[in-house]
Amino acid sequence: MKTLYDWFLAFGMLVTGSANTLTTKYADTLEVKGLHGKKTEFNHPFFQADGMFLGESLCMIVFLGSVFRQRARDRRAKAQQGTEKQPLLVGAKDDAASDSLSTAPKKTFNPFLFILPALCDMTGTSCMYIGLTLTSASIFQMLRGSVVIFTGILSVLFLKNKQYLFHWVGMLLVLIGTALVGVASIIDPDDDDDDDSKSASKIMLGNGLVVFAQVVVAIQMVVEEKFITSMKVAPIGVVAFEGVFGFTILSCLLVAF
Repeated sequence: MKTLYDWFLAFGMLVTGSANTLTTKYADTLEVKGLHGKKTEFNHPFFQADGMFLGESLCMIVFLGSVFRQRARDRRAKAQQGTEKQPLLVGAKDDAASDSLSTAPKKTFNPFLFILPALCDMTGTSCMYIGLTLTSASIFQMLRGSVVIFTGILSVLFLKNKQYLFHWVGMLLVLIGTALVGVASIIDPDDDDDDDSKSASKIMLGNGLVVFAQVVVAIQMVVEEKFITSMKVAPIGVVAFEGVFGFTILSCLLVAF
């Protein structure tokens, strides 16, 4: 049964995800005069992706705070009850959770494992932001829903998750809706470009990049679920380490290229 906290997280993802798309697209429409007096559009999708990783890396502050808090709690418990200290990244909230973790031990946490999902996130986000410069924000946001299809299929293939009939029906409806949205945006492009064929090809490329990015994001989600369920790591730690690795790698690439 869903709790109020679950609904809060879902609503928060909806609001912040929409705000992220709108603000990013707004940045793409900005024009400034360059050194030669010519207006230039802000077209820096890789820099925008790097900014996203910077935000994710700030989660490291919250993660380290939770680790230190857990350490202090373990020291107090050891001093008062003589119990053993819990592993570093186990977010046990009560004795029952601690007992369940002790009966089902997980592998030791290695932060460098999250370089792989960070690379997936970097590739997927960069492709999405490039696609956003070529298509509209509304089409972009609706095409992102195709991640449900790819994640569902990959979770069955690699995580052995069971999908019920209503799951497959839902993915089929998402597939139909995504196809209709993509085709409609190409047939009737909302663009001021006089060359309709050029506008349609640009939108088609943008839509294709967005859909391709969802495949990469689906791989990222499957890898993250595998790590979270099999290792001693809190979800906030996953976001933090992916942000640090992604920001470091993409920043170096931006400087180099």
